[in-house]
Amino acid sequence: GIDYFGNWKALHYKAKKAFENVLISSYEKDGILKVYLVNDTFSEIKNNLIINHLDFFGNVLSVNSIPVISHSNSSAIVYEFPINKLEFPLKNSVLKLNFGEAEFLHYFVKPKNLMLQQGEITTEIIQNETGFSVVLRSETLQKDVFLANNSKGKWEDNFFDLLPNKSKTVRFFTENKNPPIISIKTLNQLILK
Repeated sequence: GIDYFGNWKALHYKAKKAFENVLISSYEKDGILKVYLVNDTFSEIKNNLIINHLDFFGNVLSVNSIPVISHSNSSAIVYEFPINKLEFPLKNSVLKLNFGEAEFLHYFVKPKNLMLQQGEITTEIIQNETGFSVVLRSETLQKDVFLANNSKGKWEDNFFDLLPNKSKTVRFFTENKNPPIISIKTLNQLILK
């Protein structure tokens, strides 16, 4: 999970996310989508599960809010619904599931079958006390965004999906005082239309 220079690879970032104390995941079988909530804390959590169905340009297709009680040290199905009876585009939409700070994106088809769009990711680099903050934004969903740079340091987060028309700020921890020169790779760049 770490390269020769000590930089985290995509695997390392995914593993870090997989060990969060509160996780949302989903499983689809026979046209039924089941949403799981894992609570590895020692406290009961009461909150709403927010389900946003979005297209790849950020248009809201539907919103649903369900009150959920997540018991301590538990894993449970908190929501399920038949997706085979719903009429919406599978290849260019995503379910954004939120429970408090936890977030999960469910895609209805494999990444290679997504109708991803080409689009620019704008960046704004802001110096702070621990290095730099990088603000990313795109008008279309960007799948598997991976940030690289020319400076020694560590990203707070990497290898993530950037939702359309939503800013995401990622901190880059470094002792270097010069702004990093950032290169960005995404799955969108690899898909031919």
